[in-house]
Amino acid sequence: MIDWRLFCIVLSAVSVCEGASEYVGAACSNSGRAGTCKRVTDCPPAVETLKRKHSHDFKRCDWDDKTEVICCPNLTSRNPDDEDGDSDIYKKPHPKNPNRQKTSSKRKCEQACEEIKKGASCVHFNIVRGENALQDEFPHMAALGFNENGRMNWDCGASVISNKFLLSAAHCFVIKGVPTKVRLGVLKITSDADDLDIKSYKVHDEYDYTTKHNDIALVEVEQAIEFSDAVRPACLYWNNEDPEDEMWIIGWGKTIEQDDGDDRTIVLQKARVSAVSVKECNSTYRARSMHTRTIRASQICAIGNSSDACGGDSGGPLQVENGNTCSFSIVGVISYGMGCGGVVPGVYTRVSRYIDWIEQNVWP
Repeated sequence: MIDWRLFCIVLSAVSVCEGASEYVGAACSNSGRAGTCKRVTDCPPAVETLKRKHSHDFKRCDWDDKTEVICCPNLTSRNPDDEDGDSDIYKKPHPKNPNRQKTSSKRKCEQACEEIKKGASCVHFNIVRGENALQDEFPHMAALGFNENGRMNWDCGASVISNKFLLSAAHCFVIKGVPTKVRLGVLKITSDADDLDIKSYKVHDEYDYTTKHNDIALVEVEQAIEFSDAVRPACLYWNNEDPEDEMWIIGWGKTIEQDDGDDRTIVLQKARVSAVSVKECNSTYRARSMHTRTIRASQICAIGNSSDACGGDSGGPLQVENGNTCSFSIVGVISYGMGCGGVVPGVYTRVSRYIDWIEQNVWP
């Protein structure tokens, strides 16, 4: 699975000021600057500061359950002569969402994504120095169960994209057999869960086992999925360009590369990776496969610092965070690679190239 040799840092909502008994929506003052008490996840300046520094200096107002409430500066009241380290936050316009379609009518997957973002909630604003994901951090992550001689093996991953469908890899159904169960809402794969029965699956008609092209599949469950903080769908990334931001890969696969034994983790793992151009990736794979393996525009490649997908991660998501909405968009589906955690990028099926196919089956 993911070979972690670097620490992944998730944002930390660390407070350095003593909080007053102020509440969400109340007026407040932060270093002489007028503000409003807001949840830290609802304050863009704080979110931007956390992304860059992994801490913030905003005054704490209170706590809302487990979420810190801070004094969020009113942008219109900022002193233009203020030269503090965070001044650029107020000058920068919000970047355009690369995941936004330019047409006036919205795609079905875009409409679904808007609903997903409305129901999203953040639960992971702290520092984690390690390889494990956090509970409810990736609520769209699922595992596919294969019944082998009466024992359920969770050998592939999948992503919840609606209350009836999940997205996975075609080779999970062609090479490994046919999964019968879906496990949702767990951090440890061995945790007790009310697994769902698989009703049907659809492998892309043009999937090619030899070339690994069109390695994508849809899974339909018998019962409608009930959404909660632990189980929630992800959006689909419909822009054909590679994301500029770092992406996440997650899974319960191997943590080290070895052919013998089963060293897969029971705790969901996460790692950051960055996109590699199709041209560069294609050159690498053609050279290493004696020109038998090619990378197409319908695929996306990504690599990290010794972090990679490995055996058991197939079908899981390559994803990007949707700004500060506490939701994710699935950019790719884990397909294959050459080794684990090495110098060769991993290959993923590019979801944006299959939006029409997905919509026809999920939202007909």
